[in-house]
Amino acid sequence: MTNHLQPIAPSQRVKEIDFVRGIALLGILMVNMAIFRNSTFGMTIESPTSEGMLSTITNGITYLFAEGKFYSLFSLLFGFGFSIFLLKEQTQRIEMKPVFKRRMLGLLGFGMVHAFLIWSGDILITYALTGFLLMAFKDTSIKGLVKWAIGLVLFIILLQVSIFGLVQLVKDTPNASIVMDQLGDSQNIMAKKAALAKEIYSGSNYGAMVVLRAKETVQQLSGFIIVFPSVLAMFLIGFALGKSGRLRNISENKLFFKKMFWICLLLGLPLGAMHTYGLFVHSRTAIDMSGSFHVIGFFLGSPVLALAYFSGGLLLFNRFGKLKLFQMVANAGRMALTNYLMQSIICTTLFYGYGFGLLGKVNAFYSLLLTLIIWSIQLPLSSWWLSRYRFGPAEWLWRWITYGKKQQNRIKQELMVSELPL
Repeated sequence: MTNHLQPIAPSQRVKEIDFVRGIALLGILMVNMAIFRNSTFGMTIESPTSEGMLSTITNGITYLFAEGKFYSLFSLLFGFGFSIFLLKEQTQRIEMKPVFKRRMLGLLGFGMVHAFLIWSGDILITYALTGFLLMAFKDTSIKGLVKWAIGLVLFIILLQVSIFGLVQLVKDTPNASIVMDQLGDSQNIMAKKAALAKEIYSGSNYGAMVVLRAKETVQQLSGFIIVFPSVLAMFLIGFALGKSGRLRNISENKLFFKKMFWICLLLGLPLGAMHTYGLFVHSRTAIDMSGSFHVIGFFLGSPVLALAYFSGGLLLFNRFGKLKLFQMVANAGRMALTNYLMQSIICTTLFYGYGFGLLGKVNAFYSLLLTLIIWSIQLPLSSWWLSRYRFGPAEWLWRWITYGKKQQNRIKQELMVSELPL
């Protein structure tokens, strides 16, 4: 085998996948905006009904349709990308393992820069660390991948509910007041951290922000055991779909994706409603059995609805893909890493003290409008960029790291028109 692996040409890309990735960019920004405008700890302790009727409705829509669904969707797309790497190994006799390791190390590097220097709500580090585990499933059958995915989801739900159950049992013991007081103190500590984060991010001391981001990132990574099973589960689902070959010809598999869409939508919406109910009635910080409502709804509903969005997006683009708007969404999806990082740069500039200082001053409703504005700007900007370059800036650098060779990025005049993005 050789190591002369090359990125696929624009004309070889599955545009339906790029379209879904472009939609996911909107959803992920919609969810992240709650943290941008309020910090991680502030979002955690904020009541969804504290900012008026419009914001309450906005929060409900976000919890039901977006929270958890789009990082699950991105995870699925990541798993599909892994199947593309494996296909190249089989058809081109490429040694894939070292190339994939460089790809994950490159993603980890992007995540570290993003988390420490730009914004602590990073997901790239989690994707990279979890991605290394994918190699262990390289030769697993499609049925085996699905079984592993289901098992991982059930494991994380069982773990969380078991913890809540133990806390519930403690409530009935003679020492319950002492233990519950300590748990209550942890909530007070979270409130203090939220106040500190607001103070630092509202200021202009960038060094203090870097230190705080480092602490927040380390704390989030300490909870890796809670997040990575759900991410890995969707990696495996995406890998299984890629292995099945159904995504190579979506037109011939419309019936399969239609069934997937309706089944997952009808199952996912009630689970999403369960998650939403738990957050509105029992709060995000519930630590007894009442927390099971949003935990089950989140960890079970998110992957199911993500599959509905995935299949629905494929069918939508397959039918209306020639529309200019859909082509722009697909182009934004081709530059997903660049656009994800750009969203963080734009939003931290808007909300943090070294920029416009809007932290804590924008409610959920207006942050949704801001989300739509930012995403709508990224669509034509992505199309403009891809009319001149083969890859987004971050994607180009990532490919350089992955393949160990600088990639030709500027589109030359002699390239065929069919290779240019519409």
